[in-house]
Amino acid sequence: MKLMPFLFIYLCFFLNLTPAKAQAQSFNKWSIEANAGFGKPISPFRPNYFSSNKNTYFAFNKINHFDVGTRYMFSAYFGIRMGLTYVSITNASGSGSKTFENELYKIDFQGVINMGHMLNFNEFTSRLGLLAHLGPQISRLKIKEGVYAGKMDSDGGFIIGITPQFKITNRIVLNADFSYTGNFRQHLNWDGSEAADNKNLFGIINDLTLGFTYYLGKNKEHADWSWNDLAVIKTQKMLDYETKIQDLQKDTDKDGIPDYLDLEKNTSAGSIVDSKGRTVVVDKNSTKNNESIVSDTSNLTQKEKDFRSIFENENNELFFDFKQVNPNKESKKKIVAIISYMKKYPESNAVLHGYTDSRGGEEFNKRLGLRRSEKVKEIMVLYGIDPSRISLISDGIDKLLSEDKNDLESLVLARRVVIVLQ
Repeated sequence: MKLMPFLFIYLCFFLNLTPAKAQAQSFNKWSIEANAGFGKPISPFRPNYFSSNKNTYFAFNKINHFDVGTRYMFSAYFGIRMGLTYVSITNASGSGSKTFENELYKIDFQGVINMGHMLNFNEFTSRLGLLAHLGPQISRLKIKEGVYAGKMDSDGGFIIGITPQFKITNRIVLNADFSYTGNFRQHLNWDGSEAADNKNLFGIINDLTLGFTYYLGKNKEHADWSWNDLAVIKTQKMLDYETKIQDLQKDTDKDGIPDYLDLEKNTSAGSIVDSKGRTVVVDKNSTKNNESIVSDTSNLTQKEKDFRSIFENENNELFFDFKQVNPNKESKKKIVAIISYMKKYPESNAVLHGYTDSRGGEEFNKRLGLRRSEKVKEIMVLYGIDPSRISLISDGIDKLLSEDKNDLESLVLARRVVIVLQ
């Protein structure tokens, strides 16, 4: 137990190392909470005194724990909490314990880590969260009856615990909590008696509670649910990329060759063109000749051939399983072709567009689409592509491909990242 102060110092140090990027977005930071449940003192006790059934470790007495608290989050990853707690400590009915009645008052000041963010809960849920907390506490044990009635025992120590969360609305969250409290140099047993041989006792009490948290502030979301590292932040640069991509997709004369490759942008309707959009005069009765012209690549540069190969083999589209952020097995092979192209032509850049199917909300799918693009970027960077050459855009739900939720094939095609090479 002597290690606990060092663990707290480590926690504070760790919190200060949390990425600063989490502060980039606006979110609510304050919250208040109220909880009720069970406080179960474990030790020390005199012989024949129990606060619960001595034969069942997880048995609790009646509801005897009440606490309120306020929390401030510096970022989506960490914050601080101050709480006030009252616990009524009595013998449990039917436990065989002798009668006693005491009261415990406690104030704590803790660091809080958003473990849901650390563990990427957003990859599989938008309503479940998890907090971890650790910090110092001071308490006072008031003896209500017996020889020491009226006596007060002031103690101090630490508290550590975890808090699962369920988001009901953007303002209200249902939370459970399990905490372990340790008192250093406790002078009285929990039953109110003095220790016979040693006044420097180590007191232990476990708390299990259920309650509600209410978020304060004018923003839509609280830090607990603001996935800042995955948020869609459309900078001017990204907007410029979107405009570029739209321009690249234009085909003014509808000849099948995009404008940026088309050397003849006013081809007559129905004309046969080569790979650069130039009209080719051929015998229209010769199917064989038409096929050879369409597939002719002799007048292309090597870079244009490599570029064309990427799209002909659909290596620019990577697909994902439902709610997954890692490309599926077949798609991982496609990334190799993109990486090879970008290494061969270091002046080239890539824009990664993340799409999802229509299952789930717009906001969740925006985050998921960007997370998929981020994962593809991680792989490309891992294999030597400079991250400055890769830009990310989350398009979210592909409504054209996933309107029919019963069409499984379309839903599969909608879950993808499209790589646009520039």
